[in-house]
Amino acid sequence: MNSLKRITCVVLIVFVFAALAAPASAWQPDDVVGILPKRLQPLLEEDPGSGPSELGGLVADCVRWVAQTDLAIVPPGDLEQDLPVGEVRWEDVTRAVNEDRQLAEAEITPAQLYALLEELLSHLSVDLADESLDVEASAFAGFPQVSGFLLTVDASAPAGERAYAVTLEDGTVLDREDESTLLTMASTEHLISGGYGPTAVDVWTSLNQNLGEVMARALGSGEIVADDLNRMRIIGVSGTALIHSFPLPVVIVVLLVIALCCVLLHCKQRSKRDVLPMWEGETRRHS
Repeated sequence: MNSLKRITCVVLIVFVFAALAAPASAWQPDDVVGILPKRLQPLLEEDPGSGPSELGGLVADCVRWVAQTDLAIVPPGDLEQDLPVGEVRWEDVTRAVNEDRQLAEAEITPAQLYALLEELLSHLSVDLADESLDVEASAFAGFPQVSGFLLTVDASAPAGERAYAVTLEDGTVLDREDESTLLTMASTEHLISGGYGPTAVDVWTSLNQNLGEVMARALGSGEIVADDLNRMRIIGVSGTALIHSFPLPVVIVVLLVIALCCVLLHCKQRSKRDVLPMWEGETRRHS
């Protein structure tokens, strides 16, 4: 009997210490943690496992802002639900991302960055019938959603050659052979430690912060503007190639110009049909 009491006491003590040691959230579910200034494209309308995602870009921005690194990469496997525009509550954050995912940072060279990106892009698949991106076959939980650089992807290239170009925000195009320049990069511990396959990152340091906390802190700072979240251009495939090769505003302007030209041409042709020459240089219109 005494032994049973001692065992019970030990178990209770262990539970108490475990509860005290467990990190408690600084927010309650209804707490407003920040403001999202624009409505993001719904995840259901995106393919974050095989292409750029606005939520993925926003989360990568938050990670990079808190870590104060040059670059950030987050995997779509940690994106779960859309964030509401306007006031964002803690419960919105915990539903949108895997809030418990721990974050890390590392120093990497451009050569290591290209190698890591090649690993994360290796699942892309092209439908040979129409040379389009096979979204279903390409879906991968480790596909890179990025911040701090523009990634140009050649989906038609063989695995290992798909990271066509990495362009920093200042316009610098990184050399894939550069093994001396050092860049700082933040990501999840799961990704950076090889959770989605072999990784080119050998040494990394835990940030001792999880994804939910980082999202709340960054959105609460008021410095995350959520502009220009598409940091990826996919080339080498039909259908999406044009859209992903040019900024969306440029595509819209070009389409509007083409539409206007078509309307003007139609009006001009109709005017010619409606006006017939008369005697002595006069004209008349058909009734």
